Amino acid sequence: MESLKSCTLHADETGWRVSGKTHWLRCFAGDERVFYMIDRSRGSPVLQKFFAESFKGTLTTDFWSPHKAVVCADKQNYWPHPARCRRDP
Repeated sequence: MESLKSCTLHADETGWRVSGKTHWLRCFAGDERVFYMIDRSRGSPVLQKFFAESFKGTLTTDFWSPHKAVVCADKQNYWPHPARCRRDP
């Protein structure tokens, strides 16, 4: 798969309505290309469809746990997303 040839992939998802039902739009931004997929599931099985083989690059994601299921050379989490959600006492 062409997307798995990138050195890095930045992955994220957002809600997406299809005929009034919630689906998930996933975005995988690579070195030179961006890949999208829409699925009813937000869990790891849909990631296994995209990552049908191991990814030899670095996968950068938020802290959503299904990303842990992806087999890749390296993983990196970005901090701005959880930092926005944090509330100071």
